[in-house]
Amino acid sequence: LLVPGAYLAVDFFFVLSGFILTRVYLPRMGRITLGGFAFARFSRLWPLHAFTMLLYVIIYMVSVYLAKGVIDVHPNWRGNDFRTFIENLLLIHNLGFQEKLTWNYPSWSISVEFYVNFVLFLVLSGLVVKASRARIFVVLGATIFICMSILNQNLDGLNGQDAIGTQWAYFLNAGTLRGFAGIFLGVLVASIVAFFDDHSEIRFSTSALIVKSLLECALMGVLFYIMVFSPDGPLDFIAAYLFALLLTLLSIGAFSPIRRMWGLKPLTFLGMISYGVYLCHAPLLQFFKRWDSIVGEGWSKWEVAGIYLVTVVIVATALHYWVEQPAQGALRNFWKGLEEKKRKLGQSAD
Repeated sequence: LLVPGAYLAVDFFFVLSGFILTRVYLPRMGRITLGGFAFARFSRLWPLHAFTMLLYVIIYMVSVYLAKGVIDVHPNWRGNDFRTFIENLLLIHNLGFQEKLTWNYPSWSISVEFYVNFVLFLVLSGLVVKASRARIFVVLGATIFICMSILNQNLDGLNGQDAIGTQWAYFLNAGTLRGFAGIFLGVLVASIVAFFDDHSEIRFSTSALIVKSLLECALMGVLFYIMVFSPDGPLDFIAAYLFALLLTLLSIGAFSPIRRMWGLKPLTFLGMISYGVYLCHAPLLQFFKRWDSIVGEGWSKWEVAGIYLVTVVIVATALHYWVEQPAQGALRNFWKGLEEKKRKLGQSAD
């Protein structure tokens, strides 16, 4: 709505997701099963996805009614039927079953994230064995290069439906390639950071820390330029690499003004509700794109955009506290209950 290259935030999300999941789960490998990992990811991703999909339908219908039939705001609505609803509900909607985005369309990346996580579990299982790490890093690097090369060769940029649904194999499309590249980049970043964590004797001189901070500022500036002034072009294909490099620099070394800035309470809060922001912004957009028809004319686009952004933050906050956290807690308690029953059955059998 305000930033032309905002779609690149999805690729940053993939990188950050791979980084965080590696940091959280790699130390736990051997103590967690594939089923436990998959259910943990399901409890994190699915409840809010399902809720906001229903929210999309409700807001769309109400907005159309209030706007007296103004319906053709997003053409993907024509692909919304019972079959695509079930596919979205099962998180398989970006695995080659649909020709275009449907329902709460930003959730295509949640579909990619969930199923790439199964491959990620195998990667993390291999990284536990130190002797195999070098080979795995080579495979990850090659996969990232191949995925980004295919995208670069076949697409002009990473905006629009072609950058998500262009198909090469039944389940392997542009969106899936972006997911693999971004998440695997995050794994490599986490591995580099872990190396520095394990070698605390490595010290950065004052001049090195200053250079690192300048590089961080430069990378922030380049990413800002790409997203605001040069979106949907060849620079799209290096944005994820630049973000991965920025994340690496921010995560090593004690001195980092930008990391301190990101640690401010308002930005920490926005990070906490970011999943809700991502999944509710499209449903709410159905209302705000009909603003003139519903509320009346005379509003500037900046006034409408400001009200929209505040509304997104308020709704995302409510979703975080009233849907996301309670649902995730309930599902994880359910899984713990099953594990406990399984353990007791095993003890009684002995």
